[in-house]
Amino acid sequence: MRLTIRPAKPALALVSIWLMVALVTGLLRIFGYQEAAQISSAWLAISALLLLVLLLDWRSARKAKANALFAIKRQSPGTLSIGKPQAVHLQITNNSSHPQSLELIEHLPANFQLQESMPFNVNLQAGESSNIRYHIIATERGATAFELTELRYRSRWNLWEIKQHIDNPQALKVYPDFMAIAHLDTMHDQHQSMQLGVHQKQRRGQGTDFKQLRDYHDGDALKDVDWKASSRYRKLITREYQDERDQEVLFLLDCGRSMRSKDDNLSHFDHCLNALLLSSYVALRHGDSVSTMAFAGQRRFLNAVKGQQNINRILNGVYDLQSTLHTADYVQAAKDLLSQQRKRALIIIITNINTDARDDLLAATRLLSQHHLVMVASIQEPALKQSIQTPVSHLDDALRYCTAIANVNQRQQLLLQLKNEGITIVDSQAQQLHTGLLNEYTALKRSGRF
Repeated sequence: MRLTIRPAKPALALVSIWLMVALVTGLLRIFGYQEAAQISSAWLAISALLLLVLLLDWRSARKAKANALFAIKRQSPGTLSIGKPQAVHLQITNNSSHPQSLELIEHLPANFQLQESMPFNVNLQAGESSNIRYHIIATERGATAFELTELRYRSRWNLWEIKQHIDNPQALKVYPDFMAIAHLDTMHDQHQSMQLGVHQKQRRGQGTDFKQLRDYHDGDALKDVDWKASSRYRKLITREYQDERDQEVLFLLDCGRSMRSKDDNLSHFDHCLNALLLSSYVALRHGDSVSTMAFAGQRRFLNAVKGQQNINRILNGVYDLQSTLHTADYVQAAKDLLSQQRKRALIIIITNINTDARDDLLAATRLLSQHHLVMVASIQEPALKQSIQTPVSHLDDALRYCTAIANVNQRQQLLLQLKNEGITIVDSQAQQLHTGLLNEYTALKRSGRF
């Protein structure tokens, strides 16, 4: 707790008047006025009184600590969602015996943005409480904390300005966008699909599990009719199937430097984490198990979990992951994964494809495809598209255009080669990555390949 006391405007005004009186008294004595001695005596008495008042008020300000004068309670969620406004409530109570006017400033962590302006001005009668509500937006994930609350107020006689920092710690965790998951949790499967932009595709093949028997409806296939049940109930009964369950999905998350780009307030890596969590939640809700492995500067493996209630285990396992300056080594990541993952699974590589790593990515997907079903989810770079659409008027524009065209063509060739080798491809902008992942996941489930 740090306390700073400095003269307030009334004290400065009194000192200024005192100096002016001293100057006038000195001039009177110099010019030999008869009243100079009396004025001088009065000035000395006033000086002593002024000094006494200043010292008494200063002493009372030193003794009266802010945490005794004021009670501060902060209410905020212990967990925040990155990029989403969250409300913080402060209650401040005046415990002193006289009215107080003060300014309040919260010392926020560096990765928080405040939507309102500070300081907050509060006027309190003796024993009165006031509530302050403000909103913060977290711009980075990970563990952080509130630390200090700063109060600025005046002494009892308004002669001194007091600034005091009060320790008011509160630990916080900033997670990926779990609010979207909480919203989906209240929705039916069909409404979830509509909300996420998932396109339902016709189921083909035998990759389905029996769900239940129900009455026959027009349009049901005759091969799905259960003739024994129909004979027993004396009406047509149809077998209803659901997508296969008890499969395993493993996300291989690239934490390398190619994921550090930004199209909006969030980095590509943050969008990828959001997509990973939404996809994990849907997979868990459909009865599959989910595990995660991070590579490229971050080495973390989360064992498979099952059941939508375990989405929190995934959330707590990845919330503090950050992108690094390392280059993605896909082959080494594939080898590490194969040493951990024995059961056949759907391996989803979430990355930002760099054509310089073409051979490495191809080798890694071929290695994984020997035992698993592989999907590559890549983020498009809007900057390349903007470079292509920008009119060419100078040599620099022409060079930029040619470079962008070459990069786009090389990238498309790589994606085509991966697709020809049986790799499922998701290629979308960062904000729509979750939609592409869920569309392909659903398509694989309904095709019977997974």
